[in-house]
Amino acid sequence: GVCEINNQNQQVRYIPIDNHVPQCAVKALSLDTLNHTLWVGTHGMGLMAIHLSTYKQHTFLHETQHLPNNRVRSIVNYNDTLYFSTEKGIGWADLSTLTIGALNDIDVVGELSDLHLRGEQLWFARQKTAYCYSIPNRKLTKITTPSAILCFAHDMDGSLYAGTNKGVFWLNETTMKWEMSPDIQKAFSN
Repeated sequence: GVCEINNQNQQVRYIPIDNHVPQCAVKALSLDTLNHTLWVGTHGMGLMAIHLSTYKQHTFLHETQHLPNNRVRSIVNYNDTLYFSTEKGIGWADLSTLTIGALNDIDVVGELSDLHLRGEQLWFARQKTAYCYSIPNRKLTKITTPSAILCFAHDMDGSLYAGTNKGVFWLNETTMKWEMSPDIQKAFSN
């Protein structure tokens, strides 16, 4: 389920995300502040929207709303469109119309890393390949990686880092190759 913490009185309120499956595992959260909606990615129960003013819930499932899969691993928000990773690819949800679909121009299936948004680029990985999807151009670029990427981050200058099963790498955008960051690796060895 989901817990809500009141900042004023520090009280915790449990919000069951589905009356039929109270033990459903939550994998991802994204807050839509404009529409006062908490989007919940679950492990097997699809994508859920909890309207925070009423706590009314709406569930989106693979079988009825064109989700690529009901196991939603991560969610990012770009210009009122949610992008979410599943075991069968990447989906999207238009927040103004609540229309949901799959990014059919991305032919990558299987367990994906968490999604990472850097500007207008959607980054994700599968095994030893990193993918950069340009949202406005709908163009997918593949970059081979030295080890399996588990997560991404970027700094204030826009440098992209990848957390892998062999340490932290950064993307040299001149060569488009992943390189070890000696300073970061030294910090891990101390």
